Parts: sequence; structure tokens; C-alpha cells
Amino acid sequence: MAFVSCLLVACKGGGDSNQSLAPAEINGKWGYINREGDIKVKCIYNWAGNFSEGLAVVVKDGKYGYINKAGKLEIPFEFDKGGDFHEGVALVQQGGKYGYVDKTGELVIPLIYDFALDFSEGMAKAVHNGKSFFINNEGKQLFSCDYDIVQNFSEGLARVKRETKWGYIDTRGNLEIPCVFDYAGDFSEDLSKVEVNNMRGFIDKTGKFAVPCNYDYVRNFTEGFAPVELNGKMGFINKAGELVIPFDYDVTYNFVDGLARVKKDDKCGYVDVLGKLVVPCIYFGNADFSNGLAAVKMAGKWGFIDKTGKLVIPCVYDNVGRFTE
Repeated sequence: MAFVSCLLVACKGGGDSNQSLAPAEINGKWGYINREGDIKVKCIYNWAGNFSEGLAVVVKDGKYGYINKAGKLEIPFEFDKGGDFHEGVALVQQGGKYGYVDKTGELVIPLIYDFALDFSEGMAKAVHNGKSFFINNEGKQLFSCDYDIVQNFSEGLARVKRETKWGYIDTRGNLEIPCVFDYAGDFSEDLSKVEVNNMRGFIDKTGKFAVPCNYDYVRNFTEGFAPVELNGKMGFINKAGELVIPFDYDVTYNFVDGLARVKKDDKCGYVDVLGKLVVPCIYFGNADFSNGLAAVKMAGKWGFIDKTGKLVIPCVYDNVGRFTE
């Protein structure tokens, strides 16, 4: 009880621009905590997002705005939706139309699109009057996309769907890998997950199979490893397709900062790249590590552990985000 009282007092404090902060919820209101668990930005928001490029999107009275790490409102609450900053701009929506603001709040690309995605690799997908195309950071249309579904670029290729099949286009809009897959993901570490006949594997950027479609489910490669599922159990493979961590878990996630989330018998923990369970499966929920800390859930509340598994911020929050910066 004493610790919770301290938290409520800390809600009156302010932050500074250099500290690492994570969003946290107490009693239905969101603010931001530092790595010691002190709330540094007041708990006054209906929702709060992770910091990206120095600003965080927050919601108050149904409107989206942006604050800095000191809690100062940098962009007013005037948008119906707002996303994270990517490549200097954030995707916003107002009156059913999408556009992009810079960090001063200026609409550098006007609210004219029926749909749009975040910027990635200097481009963003946008839709206007039923037509899909890519724009640059000045809002200039680069090329159109005559596909049923178009996603953003990742490592120089964007996945597209025509009728029931997926393929990839290059940064000029040319079809680089034909639409022959039942499903296709984004490229990560030069490989992408694909599905053929309800089984999944990985292709390289030429469209050649790097890992055959032998698995029921896969996630992307990160840090040289990919989670894979077979017969209801999950483990990890390397880029040669070799099983390096056995099918011992009910759920496995990607490696981040050298550790990966795993779940067994409805409890969550973390393994290292050697397959060692460095944080035992004792939590009822967990998140990826970010800047050395990971969110974990115990008895209905969230806190943070370090990479040794030590609980460094007690599980007293209703919900939390990540220490992204």
C-alpha cells in the first residue's frame, strides 16, 4: 500500500527530455513512468502510446495529440486518430481523411487520403478515390499499384496480393516476385515467411525457397532465428532451417535483445539463443525486451523485469507499454 501511495504522489511530478519513459495505466488513466517506476508524466490521459522520435501520442476526451518527455503538449488534441512518428512524420486522421504531421504539428502532407500507412524506407502507401499508390515525404505520387492489397516496403520489397495470391514489388512498382503464394509476410533479415498449401516456410529476395514450407506456422527471422510451429508445439530454427531450440513450448515469439518470449502451460518466460530458460515460465503475460527491460504480468498487474529476471519495477500497474527511447 505504501508503494501505491508513492505512485499517486509521483503523478504530480514532471519529466525531462533525456530519461527513458514507458506508458503506464493506473485506475483507468495513463501517464509515463521512468525506469525506477516513478510516474514522471501525470496520469491524466485516456490512453498513451510509446515514445517515438521524441514524442508520444496520447488521447484525451476522444482526441489524439502529442507530448514530449517533459509532458508538454507539443501537438494539440485535434485528431480523430494518430500514430507513432516514422521518418520524421506521423500518420493522422481527421474527418475520415488521412494525412501526415511533422513534429511541430504542421500538416506537411494534407488530409486528403481515404487510407494510408506509416512511412517506411522513404515511402508510404496511400489510397485516394479507390486508387492505391506510393507517396514520398513531400506527398508526391511515385507510382500506382494495381493490386487488391498493397503493404509497405520492408528491405526494398513490398508484398502485394492479386486475387488469392501474394507476391512482391520493388521500389519502382515492378513485380519482382510473382504472385504465387497463398500468404506472404514482410522481409526481415533478407528472408520472408510464405505459405503454400497451408504450410509455411521462407523465401529469399529472388523468390527462391531458403527454408521449405514444412511448418504449420512461422514468425519472421530476428537476430538469426525464427519461431516455428509443428503439430501444436513451437521451437526455433536458424537460417539454414536447422532446429536449434526444440519444440518444447506452446507459443514462442521473436528474439529481441538476445531473449525471446515463450509460453508453456499458460505461463510465460524467456529463453536465450542457446535455448536456456533464463526467466522461468511464471508470469501470466509478458512483452518483448526493450532497452533492457520487459513488461510482465502477475496477479492481474504489470511491472518490469531486467534480463536476469529480477523484478525491477513491481507489478502494480493496470497496463503498460515499452521503454522505447
